[in-house]
Amino acid sequence: MKLHFKAFLIGIFVSNFLFAQENQKEKPVFLSYPELKIYGGIPFGIGTNLLSEAHDPQFDFGFYISPFSLYEVKFGIGFDYSWFKVSDASLAGNGTHTNMALVYGYFSYPLKITNKIDFEPKIGIGGGSIQQKRSDENFGRMDCFTFNFGANLEYELAHPLEVFAGTDYFYSKINVNTPADYKSFFGNLSKMNVFVGVKFNFRQRKNQEIED
Repeated sequence: MKLHFKAFLIGIFVSNFLFAQENQKEKPVFLSYPELKIYGGIPFGIGTNLLSEAHDPQFDFGFYISPFSLYEVKFGIGFDYSWFKVSDASLAGNGTHTNMALVYGYFSYPLKITNKIDFEPKIGIGGGSIQQKRSDENFGRMDCFTFNFGANLEYELAHPLEVFAGTDYFYSKINVNTPADYKSFFGNLSKMNVFVGVKFNFRQRKNQEIED
């Protein structure tokens, strides 16, 4: 009886081990297939700050590059460029428009909704600059530290091409030389992007298992 029980336990252990190995083959820990997302949209200033109170939104574009994933978490680099038109020169200064360029590292985790549709939230951190301009003349540049929270809804057309729509929130901290009462207004900039784009996904197809 004891011998049969031990054989039973060994059988369960071996079965579990083989099952785990099979899952490991289906979902490798590390994937190095790259993907590229390119988007365009509209930026909006959020809250009470220089962007929202003294500018009108014009356009925004950017891209994400993710060279690899680890435990299905994607790691990558993003670039975002937005253009605002000055609406209140008494607050924004002598420029006619303000450009904001941000570079950041991020990680994201895709959540499968269907075989064709993914929902992908992401978090990022980085830095950039805010440049005030009039025609081709630069008036002033301020460097910033930025945090990013965003999400995309993606739809696979034909591998490797996908389309997506999404939104990004950026909170940027600027070290400005201004009285304490105005520090928050000029030094804490928040904006929200709403965009659509195309994605080139060189990872495996969503409904195709990875072969060993």
